[in-house]
Formats: sequence, C-alpha cells, structure tokens
Amino acid sequence: FGGLARITIKIVLVSVGIQLVGFIGLLIRFLFLYSPGEAVWQAVFHAVSGFNSAGFVVLPDSSSLSAFQTDRAVLGIMGALIFLGGIGYWVMLDVAKLRRFSLFALNTKLVLVFTAGLTILGMLAFLFSEFNNQSSLGELSISDKAVASIFESISGRTAGFSTVNYAETEQHTNLFFSSLMFIGGASASVAGGVKVNTLAVVLVALLSNIRGRMQANVFGRQIPQAQVHLAMTLGALAIAYLFLAVLLLTFTEREFAVIDLVFET
Repeated sequence: FGGLARITIKIVLVSVGIQLVGFIGLLIRFLFLYSPGEAVWQAVFHAVSGFNSAGFVVLPDSSSLSAFQTDRAVLGIMGALIFLGGIGYWVMLDVAKLRRFSLFALNTKLVLVFTAGLTILGMLAFLFSEFNNQSSLGELSISDKAVASIFESISGRTAGFSTVNYAETEQHTNLFFSSLMFIGGASASVAGGVKVNTLAVVLVALLSNIRGRMQANVFGRQIPQAQVHLAMTLGALAIAYLFLAVLLLTFTEREFAVIDLVFET
C-alpha cells in the first residue's frame, strides 16, 4: 500500500503524456483542415477518445473516421493511441524501464506477442476479405488498402473507430471481427473483451497439453494451474453469456440476420 500513491502518479503521468503527444500530432494535421479553434477542439477530443478506446467521434461531415480513410497521419496517430491504451499501463512501464524483451515480465511478453499476432491476423483477414468490396476497400490503392486494414485491425478489437461501414462489409469479415472484439485488449488497460492475457494463457495451456505436458510453460516460465483454470472459466462464462444474449435477440429482433446480432452483441 505504501507504493500506491507513487504508482498512481506514474499512471497519470504516462496516460496524460501519451494523450498530450497525440493531441499535438492531431492538432498539426487538423490545422490544415479546420479553423484554429475547431482544430484544437477536434484534436483534444479525439486524442482522449482514441487513447481511452471510447470510439466517440465529433468530426463534421464524417461517419466515424470514414473521411480520413486515406489520411495516414490521422490513422497513424489514432492507431498508436488505441494500441498504447489497449496494452495496459504495466506493459508500457515495463517496456520503458527494461527495454529488452528478454528482461520483460511474462505478462508483458504475452501481451506484446499476442497483440502483435492478433493485429497482423486481423489486418490480413480484413485486407483479403474486403480487397474487392467496392463498399469498403475496393476503390483504394493497394497501399491505402493496407493502411486502412491495419487501422481496422487495431481499432476493431476494442475501440470501435472505423473507416468503413460495417453494414456493408462481407459476412466473414464481420464474423472474424466479432471474435477479435470478444478477445479485446490487455488486462489493466482501457480495452474491453475477455482480454489478450486470457487468450494467451488458454492457448499456452492447450499447446502444452497437446505436447503431453501437464504444466503450461512459455518463455521458460510456468503458468500456475490456478491461473489457467481462471482463464478457462472466464472464457467459458463469456462464451455462454454471448450465446444466451444472441439466442434471446433472435426472438426479439427477427428482422436482423444472426451474424448481425452476433456482431452487435
């Protein structure tokens, strides 16, 4: 308890510092698009909204971030804010303090590896699924398609900002992104979902069992069985809750396709 004040101050400084840097970056870009007063307001609002995975947008004449689908500066800054907010304070402090992957805590290693993997997987899935869809990526250049896909992958797991209308994306895209939203971000972050940490623990335990090992081991460390059981319990309860919610919605919202109900749930 003696270190709570010091830890709290560090968390506040880190979070405010990141949002301040994001604000400056967005302000520089928005000054080319809006009046100075409007640019300041838009930069402040979206720096906070982005880092905190809020998904709120107050841009004029834009549905979410659709007006900036090919604006790499805005998508890059917003993507970085979402990413940092979604990996958690402990991971950021661990990386800033130690700076070497081999020295990171096991939690930090799992969060970074699985976050990177999910981001790449989501980007490839979105890119190939929507490549020729004229309602999403079809009319963009290949490089713009790649940038938009990376942003959708980062934002889609937790923040909810989008450059496309998901009512017009392919069904398999929405199904895959439903699974990404279910996972969400890391523990002790602003992100939602059952958490990347939960997925990591479950997959590590599963792979260990497939290899005939009773203990879950990764990066030369052993994950306690109690932790494995908690992760599996959380995952099972979340899946059961979602199944029940979707089942009830199929009775009350019969005009919608099941995949749409799954996506919204």
